[in-house]
Amino acid sequence: MDKELKKSIIITAALVLILIIILLIPGRKVAVNIISLVVIIILVALVWVRHLKCPILKKGGAEEVVEKVEDDELATRTGRPCEKSGTYVCSVHPDRSVEMEVGKRFPPCQGDGGHSAIWELQG
Repeated sequence: MDKELKKSIIITAALVLILIIILLIPGRKVAVNIISLVVIIILVALVWVRHLKCPILKKGGAEEVVEKVEDDELATRTGRPCEKSGTYVCSVHPDRSVEMEVGKRFPPCQGDGGHSAIWELQG
């Protein structure tokens, strides 16, 4: 199970438990119980909105990042815009290369019938 998902589930369970305890306390006014219920529901909603947005933000941000590989060669993925013109080779099929210009999007590698690739800039 995803660590963030587990964290969201635990926080939700804790908030529900707090709500149950608040509602079971005798002698409380109905207005206080309703306010408590609304506050807990808002907190649970915020936990899940945050959980659902985080992976999306990370994923979207990662698609725009140009990665560095170990030997300081520029690398990027299929579909991303080219940041530096030159000859790029597929990390899986070094015999497959593509000439790129700044702004053009990287194509899929044509090796093995075509696949999404990590393209590495050659010096």
